[in-house]
Formats: sequence, structure tokens, C-alpha cells
Amino acid sequence: MTSTDPQLPGDIVEIQTVAMTPDKRASDGTETSTSPGSARSTSSSGIGSSSPSSPANAPSPGVSSAPSPGVPSASPLALVGALRAELEPLGFECHPLLIGWYNEQVSPGFRLPHPPDTLAVVVISTPDMFERCFIPHVRRVGQEPASRRDPLDTCMRHVIGQAARHVHESARVLHDFELGPTRRPRVLVQTAGHVSGAVRLYRRGELKENPWPEKGAMMGVCLHPKFGGWFALRAVVVLEGVEAPDLQQPQPPEILTTDQQKREVLEQFNWHWRDGRYREFGSPQHRYSALQQEYFLTPPGERQPIVERIARGELPCDGGVEALGEGKN
Repeated sequence: MTSTDPQLPGDIVEIQTVAMTPDKRASDGTETSTSPGSARSTSSSGIGSSSPSSPANAPSPGVSSAPSPGVPSASPLALVGALRAELEPLGFECHPLLIGWYNEQVSPGFRLPHPPDTLAVVVISTPDMFERCFIPHVRRVGQEPASRRDPLDTCMRHVIGQAARHVHESARVLHDFELGPTRRPRVLVQTAGHVSGAVRLYRRGELKENPWPEKGAMMGVCLHPKFGGWFALRAVVVLEGVEAPDLQQPQPPEILTTDQQKREVLEQFNWHWRDGRYREFGSPQHRYSALQQEYFLTPPGERQPIVERIARGELPCDGGVEALGEGKN
């Protein structure tokens, strides 16, 4: 399996192609050996966390309420709350971070050119996103050629981009599927999600004993405290000109407790991703609907018939998140 395997499900393609893990990057010297888990942290209380069950404008402790230079009409606190209000009803989570937290964990080639106290927000799609956002988008745009080429990417560009610009006109959206001029990812969304405290990135470097060949690629995998592996890291929104030096960095959630569990999830993700068993680690409370699973398990080049049926309203929308144990393929 490679990061460019066209048979990978859509959400895994985006994670693996754009958010290559440090283990993958270390083989060509493009990543530091520092673990994201070692990032400086002054709080383990999930500061600034976001979930669909929390108020969309819930305050983020540690985000300065003082207006930043060049942004006189909105405080950092208000901007984060406004972005949540825009995106959470559509099945997304928004978690604040500072550019400095991210830049400390990546090699120079992946660092973002902003002051370390610049405020950013990592955007995660929950199991609800497909029914609340993607299906309505497909039905709204119909058979537009651009959407036929890559309807999910088109949807993410439109929805996240529009929300970000509505909240802050100088917002810069870095999508998980975007590559720079050198064909490197514009942002490593797994690292961003980890340092924000939204998800936990597991890599072989943290195991007490490495059971795999040193030269073999073993990509890291992120787990969510509520959704396990049933989610995707979609984008990082950089709020240019907005600084939040008092934002406290939360610890990422510790979801797996033993080396055996960590080894198993890494092996499942790298070697048996197609059966989706890695998604069940961490006892997820919700998972993708049957239609969403069918869509992502279908090779990208063969999804057009599903998209056309969605556009015509022929496929039922079952309401998004399913309770654990229901609708499992």
C-alpha cells in the first residue's frame, strides 16, 4: 500500500497523501525526530475543544479577548466562536492552535510562514458531515463539471473557504488534499490535529520496542476521543494577523493505553485499512452511515454513479451519525 494508491478510500487518501506521518517522512530526511506528544503543554483540560454537542460559541479559555492589530472589530475568542457557529451545524469540529505549536513539530520544509502566536483552527469532519454537508452540496450543485471531477474536494473548498472568509477576510485555508509547488503537502493535518489536542497521533516511534524493520514505512494514525477512526482532518484555517499568545495548549487525548493496542492500530491502518478495523479502536461512540461507508470504500474513479444518484435524490439520507452497533457493514 502506498500513499498514492488510487484504491484507498477517500478519507484515507486525503490523510495519507497529504498528512504523511513523521515515520513516513523520516525515510527521506524531511521530518524531525521530535514527537508531537512532546510539544510544550500547559493544560490537559482540552482547552478550546470543540464538538457538535458543545455550544457553537463556547469560549476557548486562554484565547485573548483583546483585538489584534489589523483586526479591530473582532477578538480571537469571537473569531473561533464564529467559525464554530458556521461549521458545527454542518458536521464539523473546530479546534484552535497556534502556528508555533505546529512549527515546533515539523521540519523546516513544512513550517508555515507566520508568527508563532498566530491563531489557526484545525477543521475535522465528523460522521455527520456526509449527510449534513456533502449530500446537500451535491444536490445543490447538481452535475456541474467541476463537482463531477472531485465532488468532495469541491465541497470542502466551498464550505470551509466560505465560512473562513465570512469570519475573517484575511483567513487562509490550507486543505488536506493540497500540494505545494514541490509536491509536498501544504500542511500536515495529522500534526496540526495532534498539537491542537483534538486527536491523538500514534506512531511507531513511541513504542517501547519497534517490532518492524527500521527501513519499512509505517504511517502514523490519528484517533478521535469520540469517533475513534470515523472522522477526517480536513483543513487548517490560518487567521492571518490574529495573535493569541495566552492560548493554553492542551494535551492530546490518551485513547490507547498499552503498547499492544498501539501496535495493533498501526498494523491495522497500514496493512488492513480496507476492512476499516482500525477505525474501531478507542470504542467510538458514532461511525459513518452505510451510504458514507459505501462512498469511501468505492475507488474514486468509480464514485460518479453514486454521486449522480445522490444528485437526483435517489439515495436516502439516514440522518448522519449512527449509534455504535447500527448499520455496520
